[in-house]
Amino acid sequence: MIANQSLYYLPNDVLKRTIKELFDLTKNGGYCFFTMMSTKNAYNSLRVAELDNGLSEVRLTGRLNETTFINFVENQEELISKFEPYIPLYVGDYDFYNLYQEYGGEGSGHHFIYIGKKEDNNDKKNT
Repeated sequence: MIANQSLYYLPNDVLKRTIKELFDLTKNGGYCFFTMMSTKNAYNSLRVAELDNGLSEVRLTGRLNETTFINFVENQEELISKFEPYIPLYVGDYDFYNLYQEYGGEGSGHHFIYIGKKEDNNDKKNT
């Protein structure tokens, strides 16, 4: 299961339901790769409101010039909790824009990476 730079547009209740559906569709022993936008991301500084559903209203100016809603993640612990019931195998991060800061200058593009596994019956036998 792969969801790259897409799940953070969902409010908490829809995200939780979506993860459950993705988990149900994943074969036993299967893997997932998910990303979520971090509060270190430059978009976090453009928040104008935090909503009760987990989304933040973000107003972009300049070349994008739009309003969007993002479900930011503060830290790795929060990330792991969002993707239960998958078993975390790797939790990390990346910041693509900082690699090209001299060209873009728009700030951090920090995202968290989550790689997890749906436990299969063989995993349970080996513990």
